[in-house]
Amino acid sequence: SSDLRTRLERIRARTNLFTSSGEEEAATLRMVVERDPLDGNAMILLGRHHATRPGEFEEAEFWFERAEALEDHRVEAMVAHAELLVEAAQYDRAIGLLKAAQALQPRPVVATYLAEIEAFNRNR
Repeated sequence: SSDLRTRLERIRARTNLFTSSGEEEAATLRMVVERDPLDGNAMILLGRHHATRPGEFEEAEFWFERAEALEDHRVEAMVAHAELLVEAAQYDRAIGLLKAAQALQPRPVVATYLAEIEAFNRNR
């Protein structure tokens, strides 16, 4: 079925995304999203892919924001987006996203990360 094919393509792309240049895998993930515009997993993977590329901050943010619009993927996308913002030294925005993610779905690991970012932001 096409659903199974899409899942297999996403799994293959995820496996290879960070072990190669990632361009072919990113193209596969874009194709997955074209076929299924509600595939938040593929959007988050695309965001993570672009987050590792110099000069592709806006593209990473675009994919994370698209995934944040999907209820089933909102919290994971918000945390990934916050990680991108921390790497870009946009601490206040990252803190806002992490607090919002925690309000939706409290998780100890996110609480710890949030506390670390808040402490760093206060002391810089």
